[in-house]
Amino acid sequence: AVATVVYTTLYTGIKAYHRTQAQLQLNRDINQIAEKLSVELRNSVRPYALMFDEGGSGQLGDERSLSFFTIHNAYTEGGMRKGVARMSYVFHDGTLFKKQQLDGDAFLDEDEFDEVALLTNIESFYFNYFSSEGSGEEENVARWQPAWSCKKEMPRGVRMEVVWRDPATDTRVDIKKYIVIEQGVLSCPESGS
Repeated sequence: AVATVVYTTLYTGIKAYHRTQAQLQLNRDINQIAEKLSVELRNSVRPYALMFDEGGSGQLGDERSLSFFTIHNAYTEGGMRKGVARMSYVFHDGTLFKKQQLDGDAFLDEDEFDEVALLTNIESFYFNYFSSEGSGEEENVARWQPAWSCKKEMPRGVRMEVVWRDPATDTRVDIKKYIVIEQGVLSCPESGS
């Protein structure tokens, strides 16, 4: 009887320890992803500054993906230099992927992206965009929107919501990350999206 109590207590403690470690690791992983995304968004550049035509690709986002151009630091034989990169964060099939094209490749078709899986076992994932898109009375009310279609500017903010489940411990974690984009706008300029 004493052995059963000791075993049960030890087993419960070990299970709680593993669950806590999984949650801590997930928090670290998501914080790293959010910090990298935050830096990339804060360094974002307007597509028209890169000589895109009105119909060209630009910053586009919906609940499952976000694409934009950014300035990145590249390490070369000649030292550190800045370059243009096209980034896409895409959620599908329970995984968050980061796709990127660097320098001259940034202007190629999206099919040519280098793709890396950032986070797996995601139960649900959403991007939202802080803006005042709307019509009538709601036009000037800033709130979190499910999409950003303006090709000329970035939104004022991006929110990333993740619900993750560890299959080994059946631990579920809900996390929201907010990124403020100082150069972002609350609504798309009238000259077109």
